[in-house]
Amino acid sequence: MTMSNHNTPVAHISLVCVQSSLLLERLLQTLRYRGFNVVSMASNDLSANETEVHLVVKGQGKLTTLQKSFEALIEVQQCYLTADQAKLASLLEFGLSTKFSPAKTTQPGSYAAEGA
Repeated sequence: MTMSNHNTPVAHISLVCVQSSLLLERLLQTLRYRGFNVVSMASNDLSANETEVHLVVKGQGKLTTLQKSFEALIEVQQCYLTADQAKLASLLEFGLSTKFSPAKTTQPGSYAAEGA
């Protein structure tokens, strides 16, 4: 059985969340339950207790239902959805940058050192 992916809707979701050890797991579980797959995912720390997550997703489910499901998660403070194909192309071209992207980047090993 072959599925046609060229008609599958794609959307960009930007979330501002309270940091939690289960945050990414809950987001991915919500995506799966609502019938979506991850095309791209990025996460940045905005502050000591706040994280920004960018998702590009595709699927046959309703985007408004997915957005409401994300908003219902206790960790999610803000949820922005972009389904406009022109905006998506620009976001993908520029590495999913949005007005919420912090100017700084963190070193990949910095969290491992803290937990040791």
